[in-house]
Amino acid sequence: MDLKTKVKGILQKREEVVREAYRRIPQQYHAFITLLDQSEVVAGFEAKLDDELRKLGVYTRGGKTYLKVQVPYFTVEGRLQWFADLHREAGKKFHVKSNVRELARYMLKTGKRPPEDVPLIVTIKSEIFGTLEGESRIYWGGSGASGTNPLEVAKTSALGRAIAQAGIGLIGTGPASAQEVEEARAAVNGARVEEKPSQDKTAPAGEKEARPEAQPWEGEVVILSAPSQTEKGWTAKAATRDGEKVNLLGSIVEHAVPEVTYRVAGLRKGNWIKVEEMELQVAEDEMDLDSLLS
Repeated sequence: MDLKTKVKGILQKREEVVREAYRRIPQQYHAFITLLDQSEVVAGFEAKLDDELRKLGVYTRGGKTYLKVQVPYFTVEGRLQWFADLHREAGKKFHVKSNVRELARYMLKTGKRPPEDVPLIVTIKSEIFGTLEGESRIYWGGSGASGTNPLEVAKTSALGRAIAQAGIGLIGTGPASAQEVEEARAAVNGARVEEKPSQDKTAPAGEKEARPEAQPWEGEVVILSAPSQTEKGWTAKAATRDGEKVNLLGSIVEHAVPEVTYRVAGLRKGNWIKVEEMELQVAEDEMDLDSLLS
């Protein structure tokens, strides 16, 4: 398959993903769907490009050839509107609480910001969905909105994560099939681990050779980036419950949604996890809200 045919095939599939997103989301919430730019690797070398390829969105950089695509994403505002409408139509209630007040009290008392590893936590108690929880990192001293109001930005993000655990506003092609899971399992041993960043390339040869073999791994992760298709397959950046950054790999990863928590199982080698199973995770309410907000 030549590059032009491959690119047109990818664009056709991406267009179908966008159409499917609009089919899955009720008409009244279409205004909350936004398309985010993303780049996919289409060749492991810098291909020679003609005008048609450039117009299709193909470009080269760093020894590889990329294609610009757009990925549909449902905004937090849309999730909240949909969530509220469901409760109003059902005659049910929900209540949102967070640790914003606790963080504010800490800053007032100490005159300092909380440690960077302390997240903003939002808990929703719903008469329909039960308890939902979302966490978000607080970007102190960031740029844009995070620079002027980091707590509010983090709270919005955490609220979106909590609502997403109810399955609201998730845009994709549906649950992975059994065949896809089997394909992911079959690809485990043949998966190639992506080369580490340049600062790791200077590590002593002996240290590289000491890397452990792939080991079974299972745990919760939060998806940090929209999935992208590379030469290895579908990948996505994620963070474990301990805050460790990892890379997920496997056909099932295509359906992962940014800012959502999943329980994954597979084989881990270094900071790569070849995913065999992936399940949307609904967190239990472990916060003592009364003491937190008293």
